[in-house]
Amino acid sequence: MANQQKLQDDLTLINQIEPMQDEWNTLLTQKGNSLVYAREILTILQQLQTNNCTSTNGQLVTAGDIDNASSTIDNLQLEIIALQTNLDAGQSMIDQINSAQTDTEKAAASFALNNFMNTYNTIAFQTQIISGSERDAAKQQSADLLKQLEGENVLDPITNQLVNNGLRTRLSQCRAPVIP
Repeated sequence: MANQQKLQDDLTLINQIEPMQDEWNTLLTQKGNSLVYAREILTILQQLQTNNCTSTNGQLVTAGDIDNASSTIDNLQLEIIALQTNLDAGQSMIDQINSAQTDTEKAAASFALNNFMNTYNTIAFQTQIISGSERDAAKQQSADLLKQLEGENVLDPITNQLVNNGLRTRLSQCRAPVIP
């Protein structure tokens, strides 16, 4: 009976953490997708620049284009590290709750949970979970990066034909300069 009560108490405490864990996991997945796309964009831009090919805007790739792509990667990596740190803190809190057996351990877990909640369970974070604003922004960022890669069909003003303006297409159409 006491064991059943401990399980119920643990579950009550853990249920306070799980919505945050779910949010962080969702964001981590989206940011991970964005990082994959951003790395591919950087690689393609570097190849386009090396081969003197144009980017999706019809211009040659500049050092600024490369720097922007690299900066996007750096920012995503920092965001991913922060999300993973939050997930690790949440999992550590869950582990501490689950392993607490004695009254002293339970009190320490309760104190640690209070500190955890004060740190992570802010009004801004609760608003974010309810509104989905961060999830939506992360999903949009991932979609925008993928669109840069895949492009869309647009009307070429010179040939009056539909052409794809994605970086993958540009790279596949690019030919390395012939060196005599």
